[in-house]
Amino acid sequence: MKPNDQLEPTVFVIFGGAGDLTWRKLVPALFDLSQDRSLPADFSVIAVDRVDLSDETLRRRLQDGVKKFSRQRTMKPGAWGEFARHLHYQQGDFKTLYTYTALGAHCAKLEKQWGAKAHRIFYMATPPSLFGDIQKYLGKAGLARDREWARIVVEKPIGYARMKVIISKPPACAVWQDTDVRYPDPMIMGYLLSNEGEFTTTRSGHTAALGVSHLPPKPSSLRADG
Repeated sequence: MKPNDQLEPTVFVIFGGAGDLTWRKLVPALFDLSQDRSLPADFSVIAVDRVDLSDETLRRRLQDGVKKFSRQRTMKPGAWGEFARHLHYQQGDFKTLYTYTALGAHCAKLEKQWGAKAHRIFYMATPPSLFGDIQKYLGKAGLARDREWARIVVEKPIGYARMKVIISKPPACAVWQDTDVRYPDPMIMGYLLSNEGEFTTTRSGHTAALGVSHLPPKPSSLRADG
C-alpha cells in the first residue's frame, strides 16, 4: 500500500449525494478508508443533488451516517473534522448544463489548489432513468474529455445489457465507452469498501477506481442477459 501522500489526487463526485446511499454506504466507507490512510492526501468528495443544502448541513447529516455505519467503533478526536473538510455540496438539476460547467469549475479550482491533475470519479447514486442524462451532460461540459483520468461508476444492478443501452448508446454527444464504465454490484461494493478497500486509480480501463484495487470482473448475473 502506498502512503497516502503518494496517491494521486482524486475528486469523487456523487450524483444523488444527498440521498440515503451516500449517507448509509458511500461516505461511511470513504471515512473508513481515510482512517486507514488509504485515500490520497489531496482528495475531495462533491455531493451533487437537487435539494438546497449548505456544506455544513450536508456534513452534519453525513456525520450522523458515519456514526451509525462506520466500522470505526471509536472515532479519534479530530478525525471527523479532518475528513469533513474534504466534503462539499453542489446544488443542481441533473438535466441542466450549468450544473456540470459549475462542477468542472470546482474541479479545476481543486486542481489549481493541489498543483496537480486529479482523477475524476463520477458515481451515479441516482435512479437509472437519469444515467443517460448525466453522462450526456458530463460529455457536453467536457468533463469526460480525458478518459485516462475520468471514470463513471454505476451503482444499480439492472442487468448488463440494459446498462449498455443506457450508458453506451446514449444521444450522439455522449463520449463514454464501455471500458470507462464500472458496474459494481452494491453488495460486493459495500463489502469491499467496508472491509478490504484500498483507494487506487488506474488508467488501464480494467480496474475500478472506487476506493478498491481488486474489484472482481462484472458478475455473471450481469453478463447473463448481455
